[in-house]
Amino acid sequence: SSNNFAAESAIEEFAIFDRWGNKVFQKNDILPNDSSPGWDGSFNGKPVKAGVYVWYAKIVLPDGSEELLQGDVTVKR
Repeated sequence: SSNNFAAESAIEEFAIFDRWGNKVFQKNDILPNDSSPGWDGSFNGKPVKAGVYVWYAKIVLPDGSEELLQGDVTVKR
């Protein structure tokens, strides 16, 4: 088996939350190199306010184990 991340791993869940903990974006079952499901900075069809948003991703590795990643992104308007 190859060690190609894109071919054998997947982002099982990717979510972004505002500072109050409201989920503003979620996508499931994303291939790592697929840019199409990215967040466009909106929620319910309207641009979100400028600020810091927290994201997390649940990654399934080739051996079937899961890894949780998290961070933040700043939206500027």
